[in-house]
Amino acid sequence: MTATTLHQIRRRRAEDAARVAAAAALLDTTEFQLFALAWRHWYGRPAGEAELERWYVPYMFEDRVPVWVRDFVRGIERAAASGTLDRRDYPETLQPPATPRRHRLGLEGLALIVLLLAFLLWLAQHVAGLLGLVESCYFPPCL
Repeated sequence: MTATTLHQIRRRRAEDAARVAAAAALLDTTEFQLFALAWRHWYGRPAGEAELERWYVPYMFEDRVPVWVRDFVRGIERAAASGTLDRRDYPETLQPPATPRRHRLGLEGLALIVLLLAFLLWLAQHVAGLLGLVESCYFPPCL
C-alpha cells in the first residue's frame, strides 16, 4: 500500500468514527449503546456484551467502524435530516424519569460527600497543627 492509500484509509476511519459519535449524540446515548442498537437493528437480536466488545474495542483504539454500525448511523443521519428522528423509536436510549426516591438518594449522596470533604479539611488542619508543619491556617475555616 502506498502512503496516499494509508492516509485515505485513516481519514475515512476518522470520518466514520466522527459520524458514530455524532449519531450517539443525536440519540443522547453512549457510543457503546449505539453499537448495541446497531447490532439489534442489523441482526434482529440483542448482542451479548462479549460479542459487542469484540467489535467495539477496535473502534475505540483504531477507529474501525463495522459495516452494520455504518448502516445504522446512515439511517440515523437520514432521519435527523428529514426531521423524523424520534428518540422514542429507540427506547433503550431513554433515561427513566427521576423519582422522588432517586432524587432523595442523590441529595443524600451529595450531603455525604460535603460532610466527608469538611471532615478531611478538619483532619488535615488538625494533623498539620499536631506535627508542627504549619504556623498558620491554610484551610477554611481557621479554628
